[in-house]
Amino acid sequence: MKKIKSCFVLSMAVMALVGCNSRLATPVLDVKYDEVERLSVASAQQINVGDGQSEVIKALGTPNIISKSSSGNTSWVYDRIGSYFETVETTMGGGLRLFGYGRASGKVTKSAVTSKTFIVVIDFDQDSNVANLTYRYTQY
Repeated sequence: MKKIKSCFVLSMAVMALVGCNSRLATPVLDVKYDEVERLSVASAQQINVGDGQSEVIKALGTPNIISKSSSGNTSWVYDRIGSYFETVETTMGGGLRLFGYGRASGKVTKSAVTSKTFIVVIDFDQDSNVANLTYRYTQY
């Protein structure tokens, strides 16, 4: 009976590990990753006054917000906000220790958080051509 129980527990553990392994192979990023990468200062600078909405979509993708003014003109807003966390770990080697003096050894971990925002506002005229484009990029 103990042998059957241990075989059962072992087989369940193997199935759990195999299941975890297949889940790790699944991509974490969703479909909008390419669209997020497409929005940049360089791509916003490619938009010119007079361009049509289709050219804007080709360059920047679909907007996050679409609004219409009381005069009937349309504005598109693209905004991307992201935080990036980076950890760097270094190992300090111990030097020669004489009489209790010398360098200590161990690991040093440093981390940094960077936040970035990028907002593009495009105003269209009554013919659906770009009338005005403004953008703001911040990193802190």
